[in-house]
Amino acid sequence: MWMRMSSIFRLAVPVLVAVTAAACGSTTSPTPIVTQPPRPSKANIVVTAANATVGGSPRGGFNYRLEFDLSARETAGLGAKFNFLRCDFRDRNGNNIERQEAGSNQLNRIEANASLSQRITVDFNDSRADTVLVTLNATDDNGNVLEVQFTIQ
Repeated sequence: MWMRMSSIFRLAVPVLVAVTAAACGSTTSPTPIVTQPPRPSKANIVVTAANATVGGSPRGGFNYRLEFDLSARETAGLGAKFNFLRCDFRDRNGNNIERQEAGSNQLNRIEANASLSQRITVDFNDSRADTVLVTLNATDDNGNVLEVQFTIQ
């Protein structure tokens, strides 16, 4: 009989513990699931130019100097490195008469969700220049090549 009671007791204790725990509820909290926001696939750079001036160039081999304030803002959350800035000088009829570039030595990197402003200088020769189509080329941190264009009049 003692043997039978002992077997029943060994079976009953784990069942009572399980029933009691279930009746009281669980004491551990579920592990929260943390979702990271998706990383943007491509940078978005918004550019404006202001205070453009043309004067004589102090550099040999050039007649004129275009200077302007460049403001850029990255809005997608992905940084980018500027590669070059190209200026296509156009006459009054819109014909391309001269092309000059400012290399990456004049341009800074733009971080994610950041802004930058800097004075840009481009020297050129043709006095018939009436407008300038500016192309800003960059590569974002995902390797996408971006180009932004604007016109200076």
